[in-house]
Amino acid sequence: KEECRFHYSRDCVNNFCVAGAILNYTQRLSQPNNNSSGGSSSGSMDPQKEALYFLTHFIGDIHQPLHVSRKSDTGGNKITVQFEPVPKQQQSRLLLAATTNLHVVWDTSMIAHAAQMLGNYTLLEMDIEASIIKNHHGYYNDDDCVNGGNASCVDRWAQESVEDAWNWAYQNVNYTEIISGTTLGPAYYETRIQIVKERIATGAMRLAGTLEHALSVME
Repeated sequence: KEECRFHYSRDCVNNFCVAGAILNYTQRLSQPNNNSSGGSSSGSMDPQKEALYFLTHFIGDIHQPLHVSRKSDTGGNKITVQFEPVPKQQQSRLLLAATTNLHVVWDTSMIAHAAQMLGNYTLLEMDIEASIIKNHHGYYNDDDCVNGGNASCVDRWAQESVEDAWNWAYQNVNYTEIISGTTLGPAYYETRIQIVKERIATGAMRLAGTLEHALSVME
């Protein structure tokens, strides 16, 4: 359905959205900094450093499906759920079910649980890094579309997240829509955590490509 797609002209009026921010900060990063002191005369942050910080943040954002989803529930923030990634009989003091919202499940809870299962966040990072090395060409549809300064690329990244939001985030394992009061059990976690990891890995690859494109302009 057209209304379930990302349309830049409709959804990013005056470039005011995460896709517009990526285009904006990629352009800023590619502009030479003529200030030899490394900061502005007023003592504020160096413009390129600021652009790098924001660009890193926003490329991460656009690859989180619920950051590119429905306004009506503010990306799942208004959908209260019970997150139970392990069966009740296996829950312990460290693995308790939690009442939260759908956005937090995708932003934090599944990642935290994956790190806990592996031992810590460093091991999770190593797991994702290994998957990038193994599946280098599988994390984006077009090897040329890794440039955050290219509007068609950013549009594609957003549309991928829209599709993942509908197919994986908002939909339970029995294909019913998740509403407030839904319990997200082990099956939901086990079938969605790979999507989370893939989006993190894809975002990392695209951030690297965007930095290469932006900084090569300065050479």
